[in-house]
Amino acid sequence: FAPAKIIRGNPSEICALAAGHLSTKGVDSGISPEQARAILTGHGRPDRNADALPNGASALLASASALVVSGKTDMVLGQGKMVKIANGSELMGAVTGTGCMLSAICAAFYAVAENGFDAAVAGVAVTGIAGELAAAQVVGPGFFLPHFIDSLYALREADIHQYLRAEVHCF
Repeated sequence: FAPAKIIRGNPSEICALAAGHLSTKGVDSGISPEQARAILTGHGRPDRNADALPNGASALLASASALVVSGKTDMVLGQGKMVKIANGSELMGAVTGTGCMLSAICAAFYAVAENGFDAAVAGVAVTGIAGELAAAQVVGPGFFLPHFIDSLYALREADIHQYLRAEVHCF
């Protein structure tokens, strides 16, 4: 049983935590989610897995219930699984603070979820779907945020079933 917390960042931020250095700023992450997964699950070597690493991803996963790598396709790692969630909008990257909102939404789900992994998956899914619904109502980032908040408020379980685009991978 991992300690009760969720670690979230863009690919470069997560890799910086794993490697101990930072070379990016916010939405300007320098690597793809696929590169992050390769680094986090084997330091880029397919013959190694996270369980074999003395540091890096294994250390992050050992100290958290879930690891969220946010980007064009979000990834939630934990419990020997990776859930890729392809919801969201490019406008989310144009609005300062959407990553922080994602962290807060995951924390809100953690308050009522059975574990951090489920909370992270739910938080990422709901945030991405609300982002898509908000983006469909605006032409640019100026009015995105109020529509995003309204979309979060109005989101129903049926919307999640209708719009969720997710894949589960075991590793």
